[in-house]
Amino acid sequence: MTQLLELREKLRFLYHEHDFVFRGIAKFLLAFCVFFAIVYQVGFAGVIGTPMIAVVAAGICVFLPAGAVSFLMCVLTVGSLWKISPEVGGSALFLFFLMLLVYFAFKPKYSALMAMTMLACTFNMGGILPVAVGLLCSPLALIPMALGVVSCNMITTARDNFSILSSQSERLTEIEKVIYYIDCLFQNEKMLLLIIAFSLTVMIVYWIRRRPHSYAWSVAIAVGVLVLVLILLIGNVVFDIAIVAPALIISCILGVLAACVAMLFGFVVDGTRTEYLEYEDDEYYYFVKAIPKITVTVSQKRVTSITGKTEQENAREKRRAKRETPETIMLPKEEMPSWGDEQKEIPGKKE
Repeated sequence: MTQLLELREKLRFLYHEHDFVFRGIAKFLLAFCVFFAIVYQVGFAGVIGTPMIAVVAAGICVFLPAGAVSFLMCVLTVGSLWKISPEVGGSALFLFFLMLLVYFAFKPKYSALMAMTMLACTFNMGGILPVAVGLLCSPLALIPMALGVVSCNMITTARDNFSILSSQSERLTEIEKVIYYIDCLFQNEKMLLLIIAFSLTVMIVYWIRRRPHSYAWSVAIAVGVLVLVLILLIGNVVFDIAIVAPALIISCILGVLAACVAMLFGFVVDGTRTEYLEYEDDEYYYFVKAIPKITVTVSQKRVTSITGKTEQENAREKRRAKRETPETIMLPKEEMPSWGDEQKEIPGKKE
């Protein structure tokens, strides 16, 4: 455990020193993966005609706020759906406009979660996010997560009904295409099941981790994963919704790992040193439970380089030491004065 805490402190120090670089890399990777997900669902017939356009768009996101990734995702989604049919693209534009109004009405701080949720749902890995989001964020994070699920299913619905909604199809009129597309979108039981599962998981995890207990976060992780799996399995059985079991298992394992990392960096306490405090003022009594954090001091390693000296350097140092050391004159033993005898008169010295 001590080694993990030392690693955490080193990573924190490294991040604070190069935060701009790490943020830029994270935004580039998120944007590129999201744009690739749009290509993966729509195909290269969409707005992103070549992978180079996705790379350029992701590079632009490096110099923009994190919320710009979600905004560009909406723009590229509308453009790709417009290629399928102007009616579908217009419907998507209207739905994204309503999402924008909801976003500014509640003003959540987690707009990047919309793109992350859309990316996870595209590859059936939605189980990665809910537990970690419940640990790190407030319940307002449910808004961008739900919008991300809807964004993913907007593309999926248009792809599954391409033969009916495409511009070449004359089976429906323009108005009928819009009604048919919106009806298929909001009657998608899998989308509704994911929104319910994510919402309940985030709320339960958030409520448990707010409890004043030393192991609240650990219990929240276990309960959150259990709730998510049970809801998805119940939906699979009762509502006959196809859930890919291997993807669900892998996503839940990755979700537990992400939650453990979040707990390591956000909540590591020493429950053995819990203290209970109480004090009062003129109006209230205050009862406080204080649980100290576990912190470690990163050990500083000192490296001393030892180099061998040449013979010339040794001789030079000896000569320097000889010059600095005063010379000592040694008299013969018979000429050394006897300090016990009386001093003799020095010739030439007058009294």
